[in-house]
Amino acid sequence: GSRISFLEVAVFCSLVHPILATRRRRQCSFRTRDSFLVPIMSCISLVERGVAQPLLSVLLVVVAFGSLPTCRGLKATSQYLLISSPSTSNIYYAPSQDFYEHSLSQDNRPVAEARVLIDGKASRCKGYGCFEGSGLGLEKPGALALHENTGESVLYVADEAAKCIFAYDVYRLSFDWLDVSAQRRVRKDVVARGLAISSRGDLYYTTEAGAVEMLPQQELAKFATAMLSATISNPMTFEPQPVVLLGGAAGTGSISPFGLAADSFFLYWANRPGGDTSTGIVIKSPQRSSDKASTTDIVGGGGEEAQMEAKSLCVARDNVFFTGGPKALYAVKSHGGVIAEVYANFSEPKGCAFDKDSTLYVADEAQNAVFSLPASLGSLRAVMFASKAINVKGPSQIAILRSPGAFRSRARRPDALGVAAAAALAYALAGSRA
Repeated sequence: GSRISFLEVAVFCSLVHPILATRRRRQCSFRTRDSFLVPIMSCISLVERGVAQPLLSVLLVVVAFGSLPTCRGLKATSQYLLISSPSTSNIYYAPSQDFYEHSLSQDNRPVAEARVLIDGKASRCKGYGCFEGSGLGLEKPGALALHENTGESVLYVADEAAKCIFAYDVYRLSFDWLDVSAQRRVRKDVVARGLAISSRGDLYYTTEAGAVEMLPQQELAKFATAMLSATISNPMTFEPQPVVLLGGAAGTGSISPFGLAADSFFLYWANRPGGDTSTGIVIKSPQRSSDKASTTDIVGGGGEEAQMEAKSLCVARDNVFFTGGPKALYAVKSHGGVIAEVYANFSEPKGCAFDKDSTLYVADEAQNAVFSLPASLGSLRAVMFASKAINVKGPSQIAILRSPGAFRSRARRPDALGVAAAAALAYALAGSRA
């Protein structure tokens, strides 16, 4: 047959890539068929005309299918929301919204469906071969914390019913699915209401007894190493030793600490229920890796606002957002100031998380959804609208997985330069076989 022209290859590749790329602007799933038809039918047409060699057809299909991850659920996602759900005993995940989706109107903005990352009931180990402190499943997962470093991502989950803190390694599979390693228990006999991680990898948590404690990164690293060598006949006996930072034996500074958050320098927590003029309801303290004395500062609620209630909180640049009331999201400057009501139309707001860009995500347990709203507030003000971002049953706390280098494997989608290079290669191969 006649040799395919470079123009045909160039037009084909330039058309397929934009058509598939538009799929990222819609809500679709793996059952979507239309995005597959364009490259398949085009290649079949070329083959039937006798103008393309079989090898060229294969290359064209590869180039076309390389663009398929642009579909929601298939796109090369750079950030994920990890969501705990105490009512289902599961941990869910879903891709975060991108810039284009945020630019759409409220009615046209897509809503993602959360997938199960950890099935709390099905992951419970039963029978022979179960290790002590592993495979316990999840009963009532609540607070989450995520430590991301080069080459690894570790998710910490506080289970109030099991009175344990568990850890999982998180990694990416093909098509941008997420999966986790085997469960390991890093702390037992503690009801942790809040979790936070420092940049060093130290794990902070609040306890039901009214203390803020910390597991140093060195202890967690030793524990992870010991887990690798544990066997049924030689079970692991090492337990990370916590350091009491505030409350309990370390002194005062918290009435009933609940939610916990951290930035690069400070640790923030919420006093519940209510505070007083001497302790406030949102407190901060410098991060540290020992039990040496440290100062605490009232961020919000040191005056008449002291009777407000704070449960979950998160830090977004110089703003500290928190929930605790029946329907509202509040904020206060990290250096202190007046507490502002940001949004008052939630039904049962729970945890929140900041994507390090410009978006704040808030879980609403009663509405079975996670909502997004702007977080870059130079001066605190009320927000008129919150957009539903994810459908998930009974969401409670949120963590954001954002480091692209923290996955064991990563499917990559060719960019425009890659498509052009593939087109040139296909043309050259077709010419050599003509």
